[in-house]
Amino acid sequence: MHAAARRLRSFEQWIPDGLYWWGFGWWLIGNLSEIFHYLPTYALPAALILVTLPTLLSSEIHRRTLLRSARVAALLQLPAMLGFAVHAALTLRHPSVDGGWLAWPLAFVGLSCIVFRHEGAARAPLANALNALSTWLFCALLSWEAAWAVDTAVGASDMWPGAAWAAIPALFVFLLPRLVTRVTWPFAINRDAYLFVAGVGIVLYLGTWSVVTNTVSVGDTAPLPYVPVLNPLDLAQAFVLLILFRYWRFLRTVRSAGFARIDPRVPMPALAVLAFIWLNAALLRTLHQWFAVPFELEQLMASTLVQTSLSIFWAILALVTMLVATHKRYRLVWLVGAVLLAVVIAKLFLIDLSRTGSVERIVSFVGVGLLMLVVGYLSPLPPAREAQQ
Repeated sequence: MHAAARRLRSFEQWIPDGLYWWGFGWWLIGNLSEIFHYLPTYALPAALILVTLPTLLSSEIHRRTLLRSARVAALLQLPAMLGFAVHAALTLRHPSVDGGWLAWPLAFVGLSCIVFRHEGAARAPLANALNALSTWLFCALLSWEAAWAVDTAVGASDMWPGAAWAAIPALFVFLLPRLVTRVTWPFAINRDAYLFVAGVGIVLYLGTWSVVTNTVSVGDTAPLPYVPVLNPLDLAQAFVLLILFRYWRFLRTVRSAGFARIDPRVPMPALAVLAFIWLNAALLRTLHQWFAVPFELEQLMASTLVQTSLSIFWAILALVTMLVATHKRYRLVWLVGAVLLAVVIAKLFLIDLSRTGSVERIVSFVGVGLLMLVVGYLSPLPPAREAQQ
């Protein structure tokens, strides 16, 4: 009937598509019922393979006949995989369990064939959605599997799998500049989809991961002893920040419509905020592990040792920021360091001074005072841009 479409009447035009969906639905429903009846233990991977087969066949049918319903059925592969991934996250320990090690690679191979045939023009919404969603799904499943493997191998603390959750996405962002310049398909052809949709989405995930892990992780590195900075979480944090900085520098060299949608004033301050949160969290984790300060907000804020450490640490950060700004002649960065130093001074009088008679209060006042003398001597305010010219 589709081949004889020109001879069909207007009300008969829908019949080929309707019959195709009727057969497609019966084929899926019948085989899924058999899978759940005879293979209950391996139902999820078997069902994933079952869905992959008709979508690939539909893609081939569309290539031969140009039947619209066949193309739509082929494109259902990605939504089906997303649904299976959500179901696996709710019911399974890791994606490769019970035959998932076979089903997921076969599903991604089928998805690659379908995307190659049906993504359409580059930069089109369909191409962007297919490439970005498939990339996010791949990174999510691989990160989940890596975190489970690390947790199974170490199994002593949550810091190790927490660091593993960032390893695969960070590695992808690290390799992405080279992929879009050296690999024709799918990366170079869909450069904007990978750089400004998939890549930016993973960057946002890494930023969220950094904030969450710094907020909840207490620094338990068992079976190894805790060492500040030289531990899996802090090393992962530094790795992520360096990769994000490198990725932003690469995006600045790419001139496209995708880059025009990014406000250039946002990335560097956001990276500075992430670095500030990480450094403070590393300090608090060290005080928790070495001096048994409870890792809870109220008890941290009530600790004199924590308040003194924060005052001196913030003053050091302000000093380093202002020294670098003076050397590079970044007036705005110098002002940011000055604001941080002003916050430290206000904290000294409003918080630290209330702890009268404590040695820590004396140390914080003397330490911050000495650092302010160093700042005044070594890092004067850089001139404004007009004065430099």
